[in-house]
Amino acid sequence: MLKNFVLMAGAVVVLSGCSACSNVEDEPIGASATNLPTVQDGDYADTMVVDTHKNMMAMGGYKMVNFGYDSSVLSSEAQKNLNMFADYAKKSGVKQVVIEGHCDERGTREYNLALGERRANSVKRYLVGLGLDSRSLSTVSFGKERPMDTSHTPAAWASNRRAMLVAK
Repeated sequence: MLKNFVLMAGAVVVLSGCSACSNVEDEPIGASATNLPTVQDGDYADTMVVDTHKNMMAMGGYKMVNFGYDSSVLSSEAQKNLNMFADYAKKSGVKQVVIEGHCDERGTREYNLALGERRANSVKRYLVGLGLDSRSLSTVSFGKERPMDTSHTPAAWASNRRAMLVAK
């Protein structure tokens, strides 16, 4: 009984500490390159089919790829679009690219910041694999703090699950 109480008290302390990790609502959490495993096409196939009509939509200096619900897996369509972006970046002499990870409104702020970071890092790893210099790629997670569509619908959620590539 005492063992269960101690375990529960420890869990409460850990969880309450997570909610106090950041108190600035719009402050992004930067990510660094990590040695995470590469995801191959077919892994988590049920999470990869998403809002493909908005993948890699050009918006000024931005490019975009979408993700499945609760996923940082790049779909075949996202990989194809990132291939096009890498070609564009190489040909046009892009010096710096900021990869922003975004999420839909569901889930806690902390969870979505972590998921946005995984999404940005997934895109970065893929672009490095295509020959872009990792030193020219930086990542940042905004979690759910900067939605593209503020509606509370499945279509809005799909468009908010994204990574934006900002070429400088």
